[in-house]
Amino acid sequence: MEIRTIRYFLAVAELGNISKAAIFLHTSQPNITRQIKDLEDEIGKPLFKRGKGMILTEEGLYLKEKARQIIDLFDRIESDIKVLNAEDSAVTGTIKIAGGESYAMNIIGKTFKKFHKKYPLVKLDIYSGATNEVIKRLEKGTIDFGILIEPAPITDYNFIKLPDYNTWGILMRKDSDLASRTYIFPEDLNNQPLLFSNPSAHTNMIKIWLNKSLNDLNIVATYNLIYNASILVKNGLGYAFTINKLINTSGDSELTFRELRPKLISYLDLVWKTELTLSKPAKLFLSEIKKEVIKQEASLL
Repeated sequence: MEIRTIRYFLAVAELGNISKAAIFLHTSQPNITRQIKDLEDEIGKPLFKRGKGMILTEEGLYLKEKARQIIDLFDRIESDIKVLNAEDSAVTGTIKIAGGESYAMNIIGKTFKKFHKKYPLVKLDIYSGATNEVIKRLEKGTIDFGILIEPAPITDYNFIKLPDYNTWGILMRKDSDLASRTYIFPEDLNNQPLLFSNPSAHTNMIKIWLNKSLNDLNIVATYNLIYNASILVKNGLGYAFTINKLINTSGDSELTFRELRPKLISYLDLVWKTELTLSKPAKLFLSEIKKEVIKQEASLL
């Protein structure tokens, strides 16, 4: 199975049409048709249902998912090898970071702004997702770094602790019953309609804070990322458990945020795979962010 053949297959799978794929790949339709046929013969299963369009079979859908990962990884390897011996000023590539929505992106943004002045040919790619998605990408080697919100399995990786931390609280409408409170205590949420993030490492932490089972709560909705949940809150659906500084609650915003009491915080870690050899851009970025962490920690003393 050659990388070129995988590229041909992926183009047809994503564009749904051989002629469009041929134009995209700057090759002929017969060449693509032959490559797809050879790939199907090699696998021993049809990858497309021939009809009005190129509809993927079950095997084709599986290969499409894996093909994108293979191509992304191959392109990264190819790019990384090209810059191994490049002068620092000529370093090119992309630093890929994945993490949940968090104030930790503040230090990433601050560091990369300085970094980009030194290495203007290096780009930053950010993926926002839940902890399990970040870990999947780390394990597959498709990202350089993950930002994990504790509690998380950081001992499985190389890591540095970031100076920022997340404070948990409740996002609500400014005209809601609980908006008059300075802080939110567990008993304040009894029988209230709640929006809860999908099960994660933080679920148990919040259950301990609540001192009750989630089954005893009036959970009306669950969410993955807070922005869409904030729209539901704005429409009066209920109160959302979240961390601070993710949704604008100032000025004319209809929303406000109240911290939990007892206070509930989560520390943040930048992690990377123990056995993974970082690309040159990633190594240089790691050096810069370590300097920024030391600088910020010193300012807190």
